Amino acid sequence: MGTSEPDGFLLSWLPEIEDYYEAFRADARARGTRWKSLVIFVPALAVFMVAGLGHQWVVAILGLGVAMYGALMSPPYPRQIRVSWRRSQGMRASAVCRIVAGVGLIPLSVPDAETMPWSSFDGVLETDRVFVLHLARRGGLSRLHPRSGILVLAMRGLDSPRDVPRLRELLIREMVPAAQASPRPEARPQRSSRED
Repeated sequence: MGTSEPDGFLLSWLPEIEDYYEAFRADARARGTRWKSLVIFVPALAVFMVAGLGHQWVVAILGLGVAMYGALMSPPYPRQIRVSWRRSQGMRASAVCRIVAGVGLIPLSVPDAETMPWSSFDGVLETDRVFVLHLARRGGLSRLHPRSGILVLAMRGLDSPRDVPRLRELLIREMVPAAQASPRPEARPQRSSRED
């Protein structure tokens, strides 16, 4: 369990696969990734099939390539998360981090990890189990979560459920000024909201 500190929090928890299911589901919902992949995949597959029947192979191959792109941009499904969970010890390892107002997130359980300033994040989502921090698409963060673009903080890592509103407030308060100072105008944090 973590501890509440005057200027932040110390979180400590053992990750569970359900944390990642919920985090990726919330992230996909917020970004609209499933609909985007379907909008690309279905018409491209239709082009592939029609062009293939008409023996227009170049168009068919292009349609197949675009359909594959649409399929690959879809969010991780439970099977993919389970495979990553089994293969990656890092996903299952005990997690400890310090969240400090005015400073950022300090991963204590990752060897040689550096402090991640608030400008490292684009926004935050909240579910019933976790906070999902969106990593900014700038360099320097590839060692922590190179593919997902998110960082998962389990609420059970806090001392008490009463600390959740304080952590939510701190995350929103710190990310809004950091995103406004970001050189990318589209990098704006999303307000924390519970998933339906």
